[in-house]
Amino acid sequence: MTTAAPFPRVRVRPRTLSVQLRPPEQPATEIDVDFILDFDARGDVIGIEILDLKHQAGDHIFDDYDWDMPADMRTTYDEAVDAFYLYLKLIGPGESAVQREVAGTVVVDERGRMLALDAELPDSAN
Repeated sequence: MTTAAPFPRVRVRPRTLSVQLRPPEQPATEIDVDFILDFDARGDVIGIEILDLKHQAGDHIFDDYDWDMPADMRTTYDEAVDAFYLYLKLIGPGESAVQREVAGTVVVDERGRMLALDAELPDSAN
């Protein structure tokens, strides 16, 4: 799966899901965080949830937030519980069949803005 718009850019490789939210910058810092991946009934990743995102990655993560999401993607952030969710495709109630906690990385620029997400994919979503 690859999106048509320049950013965000989604790439699925055999063991990794990568979402490039902004153009890469140097220097960049990788921060290890736990992700929760949502899968549909077919085993496709449909969403990424990160709990305690600002606590783990810093308060500037959303500075200059200007991601131009395609129509079938969106983000939400609940500041009260510091939870970020990236919908890789729009879903209806109950369409998330399986959730898996996986190791991941948030890539930030020198100002602390989120550039990319990388998640290790489990062997199976079932």
